[in-house]
Amino acid sequence: MAAPLDWNDIRVFLAVAEHGTTLGASRELAVSQSTVSRRIAAMEEATGLHLFDKRRTGYALTETGRGLLETARTTAAAMQEFRDAAGSARRGLTGTVRLATNETFASRVLDRAVAAFHAEYPSVRVDIIASPRRVDL
Repeated sequence: MAAPLDWNDIRVFLAVAEHGTTLGASRELAVSQSTVSRRIAAMEEATGLHLFDKRRTGYALTETGRGLLETARTTAAAMQEFRDAAGSARRGLTGTVRLATNETFASRVLDRAVAAFHAEYPSVRVDIIASPRRVDL
């Protein structure tokens, strides 16, 4: 019976798919090349699928691997969203912040500020109302 699939293997799969080499993937993931190679082999064993072709210049996704790429990306994004939400919950920050301002300030200042805020507090929704008129929040 094959070993269960490890969630971290999704990250390895994506890194090798993106970089095309175990070296590039190992640098991104801060692990050794041999660890990347072992994890790919373990993932192929666990799934019973051939995901990469090993070539002289590195690794290339097989047709099966290409078919799973978007699912792997979606899974990785969901895992990151879970980690972010858990971090926000740990800090106790959830809910919605509503801001009303003029269009110039919204586009020149708030866009960057809200992006930085959302990176720190992903469970907090930020609504921006850009209008030349006074708005009741």
